[in-house]
Amino acid sequence: MRPPGGGEAYTYSVSADGMTGTGICKNIGNHTLEVSFTIVCGWSPDQSCGWMALAPGESAGSRVTVKPCW
Repeated sequence: MRPPGGGEAYTYSVSADGMTGTGICKNIGNHTLEVSFTIVCGWSPDQSCGWMALAPGESAGSRVTVKPCW
């Protein structure tokens, strides 16, 4: 995960079983941001969401549950 840039605040979490990842971004700046989330798991293909535009003060997130491919 890269560090937040100016005007961004990120949080992320992983479930206790390690199979669900959640990412949230809040635009704390004064211009629109575009964000996308990629959940990376060593047991399953990476999962990505599409790009989202966040106006100042808006938040958005993505949650993915992976299934092992073994």
